[in-house]
Parts: sequence; structure tokens; C-alpha cells
Amino acid sequence: MLKFLRKYNKFILVVGGSLLMVVFLVPQALTQSSGATRGPVAARYDGGTLRERDLFNAGSELQMIDALMGPDLRRALLNMEDGSNERLHWLLLVHEAERAGFVGGPSSGVEIVTLLSQQLAQSMAQQLPAEQRDPATIESFASFYAQQIASTRDALLAQRGPEVDRTLSRAMGVIRMSEAYGARARISGPEAVAVAEDFFDAADIDLGVLSAELFLDESPQPTEEAILAHFERYRDVTPGQGERGIGYLQPAAVQVEWLTIDRQRVRRAVEIDRIEARKRWTENRGDYPGEFDVERENVYQALREEATDRVLRDVDQVVRAAILQDVRAFPELGRWRAVPADWRGGVTSFEEIASQVANRIEERIGVRVEPVVQRRNEWLRRTDLGALPGIGASTMRIGPTSVPFESLIFEVREVVGENARVAQVGVAFGPLMGANGNMYYPRFTDARPAGPAESVEQVRDEVVRNIRLKQAYDALEARIDEIRDEVRRIGVREYMQRHPGLQVREGPVTRRSIFESESLSDDEIAYRQAILSAAQKLDPTRQTSEAPLADRVVVVPIPSGFALALVEIKGRQPLTRQQFDRIASRANLLAVSNRAFVPDDEPFSLDRLRKRLNVRETRVFEDEDSGVF
Repeated sequence: MLKFLRKYNKFILVVGGSLLMVVFLVPQALTQSSGATRGPVAARYDGGTLRERDLFNAGSELQMIDALMGPDLRRALLNMEDGSNERLHWLLLVHEAERAGFVGGPSSGVEIVTLLSQQLAQSMAQQLPAEQRDPATIESFASFYAQQIASTRDALLAQRGPEVDRTLSRAMGVIRMSEAYGARARISGPEAVAVAEDFFDAADIDLGVLSAELFLDESPQPTEEAILAHFERYRDVTPGQGERGIGYLQPAAVQVEWLTIDRQRVRRAVEIDRIEARKRWTENRGDYPGEFDVERENVYQALREEATDRVLRDVDQVVRAAILQDVRAFPELGRWRAVPADWRGGVTSFEEIASQVANRIEERIGVRVEPVVQRRNEWLRRTDLGALPGIGASTMRIGPTSVPFESLIFEVREVVGENARVAQVGVAFGPLMGANGNMYYPRFTDARPAGPAESVEQVRDEVVRNIRLKQAYDALEARIDEIRDEVRRIGVREYMQRHPGLQVREGPVTRRSIFESESLSDDEIAYRQAILSAAQKLDPTRQTSEAPLADRVVVVPIPSGFALALVEIKGRQPLTRQQFDRIASRANLLAVSNRAFVPDDEPFSLDRLRKRLNVRETRVFEDEDSGVF
């Protein structure tokens, strides 16, 4: 389990936050297992056959894992592999785990909930100051997360019954199998101690980040020749991957318009007939045991939700019919359409579709509710799409998976070519669903794939800023000895007070993690090593504050962040013999997991499973519910 949790740990704080609201976001109708025939054979392997329904059900199980603990657990279970064959991968992993006897009964799935709650608690506790990191606090965190996960599990059980615990048991079996393989490695005592120190020997620090941006005004404007030379040097480099993170390769971007159907506006417009309400109450006294006046609001609410659902189903048909009519006007081009450059003249505008929708709503409930049309004619990157109001938080079903709107940028034909599954410029699609029940129908009006900037003018401001920032950082780094001497004399907090607006942050750091890495980028490892090396020179039998300030101050250059990190060590949490004895088995597993596998040596990768089980795929399983018209 620990090897697995180490792979999962980088996401665990995000998952911890997500658990606070995931119970409210459990899909109202998770993909149900098909009760029909098993369908055509999708793959054969030595000792068995997989049919389309098996793959469908595998997607359903992975969806339950997503809903309960987030998609990153699924990625960890699948050895961090991404791709369109994750359902096949999951089935093969479960097959191997069951064959080896690692999958227990439904009750064994509870173990993964307990272990994840404990790991979440430990991770959250590491973010607290040392004096607050006591067993009672950790236990409180664990109890809190266990309650959150249990609430989500209860919501899933109401929808899916015993499938939920059976899926968790399979997940636990896959984890046990992975850990059993890793535990076979022989680890020496010194190696286990070294790894334990890396993870558990900590220092509490004050951190101040002195950025070159503070001195940007002192940096001269670059010449045109310098601008062009700098641009050509980094033109084809991905931002964050080049020298000091500089790069001007432009990410994929789109322009988009969309139609919003506001469920709450429709719901508020629905009027309930009193006679119909009393009839519902009379015929369903088991649901409404109180007198009518007591149950009135419950009855009205149920009828209003049902009426709203009916109206929105009609609305969806209206929008789909309009989109389908537009699509059929374009010639077929394989599974796509040949959309001309002047496509706007050949499609129904969203304003016209909105009018048709308003007419249908008025026919159904007697009140006109106008949908909202919005457009963004500027280039939007993936993160920009996620920040759009309303639609940015929506998702779309593609087969058994709910895909966030922002990720659909990688499903646009003009962005990723024939690998796209959903959209092309000029063709509307949907609906995407919001957590509040709103429906969204987007249309990408333009798109560009990732690629170099067309000219320096496209990124001129960024180029000029980076040149000046580099000059400012070089000047700052040249003063590092002077700055270090001053910080050793007066301390980090007093030094940072000279620059109004800058904060000093405090928290723990180990050789493996740090509470703050906002400005550290690729230099984070060297940064942590420098701090722990200084901390380990301090006498652990004395109060840290008794050591000379000069011995407790570390000033580290952060080239990729164009900054200097000013660190003052405030306390030590050295790994003691007693602590190591308590975590010896955990340290051993961490040491095993620390040994990097090359891809060919990972026994549970999809490629290795395919070869070992002699998998023959007889046909490609395509997602049917893609939302494409």
C-alpha cells in the first residue's frame, strides 16, 4: 500500500480538498452495468475472453473510483499510464490480482478507505507548524476524511448497491499485488535508514523569496537585436522546460461560443397545479406520510423537478435538431464533416436556436425563458476555458467518462487531428452538464494547435520582460554574498520587512517535500538539500534558537524562479531510533518504491500484461456516447 500511496501522494492534498464537496457532485446517474448480452468479443487472452460489455463495466468501475476518491487514484492504480485503453488495462490488472489471490470479499474494500483517510491525515498534518502536529490532530484529520469518504460511498451505494464495495475490493487487490511485487526486493538496513531520513527527518523554517521582479525597473530596455536573438533561441521551447523556464511555444487555443440553458430559471417558471399536487399526495402516502398541508412543499418540489426535467428534455431535442440540421448540410468527410472557412453563413446562429428554445419552453409552461448566448473571440488556452463562468465547471460524458470542459480542447479536430473524438470548428455539440443542472451547448469558432509563435510580435511583451528579468536576476545573484551576510546578521523576517508586501512563510521541509514550492521550479531538489544539510549540522540536543544565527541561515539561488530563497531554520525534527523502529517496515517499502523501474521492468504496465497474457484485440472498442452529432 505504501508504494502505491507514494505514487498517489503528489495528488493527495488535492484529493483531500475535493473530498469536501465530492459527495455533492456524485453523478446523478452513473453508468450502469449493462444487463444485455455480453456483445461481440473485444479481446482474447490466454485463459479467457473479454467482450464489449466487460469493457463497458470496467469503465463503470473506474468511474466509481473517480467519484469516490478522484481520478488520480485511477491513474495510480493503472501505474500512472494514460490512454484510451485504460478499461482493458484495468480488467487485466484485476484478472492478475484475482488469479494470485489478492482480491478479497466485498468487505475488504473498506481497507482502502481507512488507509487513504490515514494518508490524507498525515499529509495534511505535515502542512501544520510543528507544535500543532500531535497525534490527536492527526486522528481528527483521519476521522474527518473517513467521514467524507464514507458519505460519498453511501451515496454511491444508494445508486449502485454491492457493485461499489466489489469495485473497492478489486482496487485493494490490485494495490496488494503491486506491493507484494515490490516487497520481494531486498533492502539493506543502511538504505532503509537513509530513505527514512529523506522522508521523515525534517526542519521547520522561515522562508522568504526575494524575486528579481522587485528590481525589474532597474533593468534597462533591451535592443531590437537582443529581442530577436532571444526570441529565436526560445521560439520552439515549451514554457517551463527551457533554460530558467523560458519558452515561447504556444499552447493549443480556441475561440468559443456557447448556449446556456439555466435549469433554475426554468424551474422557477414552472407552476404546479394544486389538484395535481393533492392527487400525488393521495396516491403516494408512503412517500408523504404527513397531512397535505405538512407535505405540501415536498410534493410541490417533486412535481416541479419532474416538470423541469420534462421541459429540459424537450429543450435538448430542439437544440439537437437544429445542430443536426446544420451538420447534415456539410458534406461527409470520413467521421467528420467538410466545414468550409465561411461556415457561419451555413449554420443556425445560437441566437436563433435560443429563440426556438424559448418558444418551446413557452409552449410547455406558458412562460418564456430565454437562454443566454455568450462568445469569447480571444484565444483561450485550456486553463482559460476552465475559468469561464458557468460552462468552465461543466463536464461532458464521453463513453463512461466525465470530461471537464477545459479538457475538450484536446478533443477538437483542428487541435489534435484525427485523434479528436468530439468536436470540430463550426459544429456545435453537447450538452455539457453543470453541477447545478445547467445545460451548455458550445461551438468552437476557431482553433489552433500547439506550435511556435508566428512572430516576435505575438510574444514581444513576454520576451522583453524575460530579458529584463534575467538581467535583474543576474544583478541580484551577484549580490548573494552581501545579502547572505546581512540576513545572517538580522534574520529573515527583519530583512524581508525592508520590502513592503513580501511575506515570510513558515513550515516543514524534508529532502523529499517542502511546504512551499511556488517559486522553486526545477531547483527544488537542490533547495531542499541545502536546507537539510545545514539543519543536520545543528546540535539536536540543544534548542535550535541557541545556535548562532549565521549557522541557521541559508540563502539559495533559484535560477528558474529568478529569485533567491532566504531561509532561517527555526527547529529540527530529526529521525530518532525510536521513530525508525516504529516505521521500519514503512521505510523498507519506501526504499523499495524509491528504486526506479524502467518501463520494460514494470510488471503491471499494459504492455507487459499484454505480452504476458498474450492479449489479442479482435476489434477496437469505441465510446458510443461521445456527444458528436
